[in-house]
Amino acid sequence: MNRIVTSGLLVSLFLVSPTYGTLFMNMDFESYTGSGSDLLPGWSVTPNYEASTLDAQPLTMSLVGLHSTNVLAIAGNYSAFLHAGVTGGGYPYVEVAMWQTADIPTNAGYVEFVTTPLWTNYVSYSFTLGSTNLLASQPESIAGGFLKYTTPLGSLAGQTATLRFSVLETNETASGPGYYQWLDSVQFISIPEPSSIALVFVGLGFLGMKAIKKKRNSPPPQPETKPPS
Repeated sequence: MNRIVTSGLLVSLFLVSPTYGTLFMNMDFESYTGSGSDLLPGWSVTPNYEASTLDAQPLTMSLVGLHSTNVLAIAGNYSAFLHAGVTGGGYPYVEVAMWQTADIPTNAGYVEFVTTPLWTNYVSYSFTLGSTNLLASQPESIAGGFLKYTTPLGSLAGQTATLRFSVLETNETASGPGYYQWLDSVQFISIPEPSSIALVFVGLGFLGMKAIKKKRNSPPPQPETKPPS
């Protein structure tokens, strides 16, 4: 019986889940089926600036698309890219963006994503969740030369918000326009809910009482006897 109760407490701890409405989709960019022109299911892009083929490599044109490990994938099989450049017919520079609007999990404490180093001398960035700037925090340098940004959500948890990534070229080198920005591993990091924390303490208290009871019911140790010499 004790084993059943203990198991129940542990199962309850891990099954406590936040309430969701509309879920954010395809945040790791792995939902591409391998065929068709919808490279980024769940994401909207600036009109007329989405690549229609996998591994497209625009030279100067502003474009949103998907790259596989054949070009560059930060994690898994695919990474999204935003290519800051000009319009298909030439100048001026034009913003490209990808976004989706959904409900942030109620137990989310942080939002995190991984990207390539920023071209801050040549590109203007707007990476936001609602009105929160996702580039305001100090990034962590990780393997591969990538940057991981982690931003506290505060009161945004449980709210409906738009997650948006956009780039706009503002300057260029002698080689001409065009700067890639790859994105991957966008996710919400959960924090324990009060009910989960309470279950932890209940479970620990129960296990502690069980250990004490077992110790009390154990027979006293028998004195060691030596055989007669």
